[in-house]
Amino acid sequence: MRAFGPTIASAIATAVLATAPVEAAERISNDEYGFSVELPDGSPVCWGESGTHVHGVGTRLAGQDCAQPGPSLSLWADYNSAFLPDARHVLRYEGRCAGPKAAWARGEWRHAVGGLRTAMCHYERADGAVELVLIGQTTRTEGGWGKAEDKTPHIFHTVRLVTTKARYERDLEVFRRFVRSIRISPPR
Repeated sequence: MRAFGPTIASAIATAVLATAPVEAAERISNDEYGFSVELPDGSPVCWGESGTHVHGVGTRLAGQDCAQPGPSLSLWADYNSAFLPDARHVLRYEGRCAGPKAAWARGEWRHAVGGLRTAMCHYERADGAVELVLIGQTTRTEGGWGKAEDKTPHIFHTVRLVTTKARYERDLEVFRRFVRSIRISPPR
């Protein structure tokens, strides 16, 4: 199992940094944000960084170069610094999911993100890509930044599939396995 946490920092302010391809399904964990997930066999590990530390992990569904655009899936976690009350509000905060596109998930996606109540959005981008976005929120803090935080979830976990119409059904099956592998635990 690969683990990363707040001690990993990078002078590179890029969105992703690749490592060697995963030879077998491998569980990747992040203690700071309290999650772990399995990447598909043979896929590159693409680290999601903010420039100071790792927020998430993803992979390419076509090709091995994390720096190149294309079909991908990812899990990103961040603190709820805007004090949004729930996952649906976080999704609405993301421009492309504003309005009625952001809804509480039903059916298979209802509690898909580590068992958390999940909000979802599905849309087609102007460049023809298709995105499916799932968000769950967890962990209330004790004390901290103020009264608002005491009443709102502390960390949100965003799971994203980006693909093409032609690949959607095939990539959706890989995404389902990826989402089912997510485990959420208290951050350390």
